[in-house]
Amino acid sequence: MNPPLSLLIALLKLAFCVKRFYFYCMLTITEALSEINLIKKKLVSKRGNVTQNLTRALHVKDPYETQGGSEAMIRAEVQSIADLGARLIKLRREISRANLTNFITINEGDVSITQTIHDWLIWKRELIKDHLQFIQTVTHSVKMHLDQTSKQPQVFKDDAGNIQLVKTEINIVYPDWVTQHGNFISIFEKLDGQLSLKNATILIEV
Repeated sequence: MNPPLSLLIALLKLAFCVKRFYFYCMLTITEALSEINLIKKKLVSKRGNVTQNLTRALHVKDPYETQGGSEAMIRAEVQSIADLGARLIKLRREISRANLTNFITINEGDVSITQTIHDWLIWKRELIKDHLQFIQTVTHSVKMHLDQTSKQPQVFKDDAGNIQLVKTEINIVYPDWVTQHGNFISIFEKLDGQLSLKNATILIEV
C-alpha cells in the first residue's frame, strides 16, 4: 500500500527543514576564523563597557536607565561575555577537530609529504622559520670559510718540517643544503595555497 500524497509532502517538508537547519549550523573554517576575530572585538568592547560603568555619581542620570539601569546592563554584558567565550571555545574546538582529521599532501620534486592540517600548521608556525634560518647560517658559514681560504690560503709545517697548504674538509654536502633551502621555501608557498583552499572548503558543525 502506497502512503498518501499528503504524508509524502509532509515528509519532504520535514527533510527540507532538517537539511536547512543542518546547513545553517555549518561553517567553513574561513568563516569560523572570521567569526572568532569578530568575537574577540566584541569581547574587548563589552569588557570596556563594563569597566567604564562600574561607578556613577548619584546626581548623574544613569545612561542605561531605559534599559533597566547600569547594574542590569553589566549583568547582561557579563553573561554575553561568557556566552561569547563559550562560542569561541566551540569554534576553536571544531577547527582543531577538522585540522586533526583532514590531510594535505605537498609534492616537491620527487618527494611527496602528507600530514594532517594540524601538523602542517605546527611546522609552519613553530619550525620552518627557524629551520630556514639554520640552513642559511650553515651554508653562509661554509661559503665564508671557503671564500676566505681561497683569498688567503693558510699554510702549516708538517711533522717533517715541510710547508703544506691547509686543506679544508667540509662535513656537509654543501649543494644539497642550498637545494634544501629552496625546496623548503617552495613547500611553504605551496602549503599557504593548500591551507587557503582547505579553509574555504572544509565545513565544521557549530
